[in-house]
Amino acid sequence: MSEAREVRARARALREQRGALEARLAAGEGDARALRLELARLKEELADCAHRLKELEPRHRVSHGTTWAGVDGWKWDRLQYQTWAELEGAEEPEGPTRHDRMRLAARTARERAVTEKQGEYLSQVEKGRSAAQAAREAGRDPSAVARTVRRGKARIARDAKALFAILEAQERPGPLVLDLAEPAVLGAVLSLLTPRQQLYLYLYYGEWLSLREIGRLLRVDHASVLRSIRCALERLEAVTLGTGVEVRGLEALEEALVAHFHALEPEEEAPPRPKAPAAAAQPRKPMPAHPLRALVLRLVRGGEARTARLGDSLARTEGPRWGSGRLLSALEEWVEQAPGRGREKESRRQKLGRLLVKILRKIREELIGC
Repeated sequence: MSEAREVRARARALREQRGALEARLAAGEGDARALRLELARLKEELADCAHRLKELEPRHRVSHGTTWAGVDGWKWDRLQYQTWAELEGAEEPEGPTRHDRMRLAARTARERAVTEKQGEYLSQVEKGRSAAQAAREAGRDPSAVARTVRRGKARIARDAKALFAILEAQERPGPLVLDLAEPAVLGAVLSLLTPRQQLYLYLYYGEWLSLREIGRLLRVDHASVLRSIRCALERLEAVTLGTGVEVRGLEALEEALVAHFHALEPEEEAPPRPKAPAAAAQPRKPMPAHPLRALVLRLVRGGEARTARLGDSLARTEGPRWGSGRLLSALEEWVEQAPGRGREKESRRQKLGRLLVKILRKIREELIGC
């Protein structure tokens, strides 16, 4: 008789003994305390038999909910079916494993994604304290602390998911490579940024326009463009490892933008809405400029490479526009075909930014479904 059959026969006998003890306990026969102790011992032996059967017959799958690692990651818990001898005899994989990349993504996001206040409250919660206890110690409202902790956890999960997708796409060890031609990498990058930040980053690094050229194209203040780019780069700091990043696939991103631009249906002109009375101007507090982490971006497009250095300022190598010009020429043609002139033309140009934001939002929805 095989060991599996012996364990199965033993489990069958234990179940019969358990049924008999339960019947005696229900009828009130014998010492109830002794019967309960014996019944607990039988249940422990049955649990041991079940675990031993799983080791001997690894045929049954235990389903887990899909994690942010994806459908293929950690979907089935196969380790519980392996014996110690199998685990010790397994060869060590070369390079970082999937679990190593997952841990690195979670650790990096925990260090960089949260704000100072979120990190302070999260550290207390991680020590076993509740949000209410952390609020009492800080003299804050418990609901406000709970919301801060919830937002911090959401940011960690989002950034860890994005960095894990980028690390999974790395083909070789070395500096981090962001290949925007890979849908998973592009979706991870777009998930961290607002559509307006995506637009300004693409025009600044993808088309190599200056801040003032972007402002003239979209009829916005170039200082606002600079603030949005800095905010976007601060968000992307959470997914950059080391001090150098190489960005590829800008041609594929331009092709996607052009294709979605031509696929858009012409919008119907909405009737003008009555203007609301102007509200009194409120003084705005100047936002503190956080210094960017020292980082070198190496951008590759069409066989040409350019560099950009991040830090106290945004420094780029000199060079003209380096896109194919298809997207910008299509946008200029769209503006020129607008009826009327003067203010009507200017209004059409102001809608150009909203049109590009709509295109980027559509690409993001197709890639990450949100």
